[in-house]
Amino acid sequence: MIVRDYRAEDESACQALFDELVEVHRALYPDGDIRATFEPEGRLFVAEDEDRVVGYAGMLRHPHSVEIEPIVVARDCRARGAGRALVERVVSAARADGATQVYAQPTGRNRDALAFFNTVGLDVVAYLRVQLDLTPRERRLGEQIAGREFRV
Repeated sequence: MIVRDYRAEDESACQALFDELVEVHRALYPDGDIRATFEPEGRLFVAEDEDRVVGYAGMLRHPHSVEIEPIVVARDCRARGAGRALVERVVSAARADGATQVYAQPTGRNRDALAFFNTVGLDVVAYLRVQLDLTPRERRLGEQIAGREFRV
């Protein structure tokens, strides 16, 4: 497994991975408006295994921090270290750029992403967005934070 910078010839593989990510988000939020176009932003890294792109991560630079957005690994290649390797590459690049923080913003219903980020060291809850839906939307109890139940 190697992690390298994105190249133009990776576009179709990354689009397919992005499509997998979109499917996950549409399943989590069936009434949501989820875009489905792969539009690379910032710096991208790809994980490659035996000449196949099996994952990618975006690195968005902000004044003092770096955001990992998005990160996706092919379903058939998960739990083999590709996601961790991508995060480690983003963290390394963030350090080299002088960033003081690396963060991700997974959706509230994406328990797999929350667990993954915690496992790879993103274990500080720095900001939390809470909201009131002014139009009815399907929500379910999901997480307990500060001793309170929140719907996701």
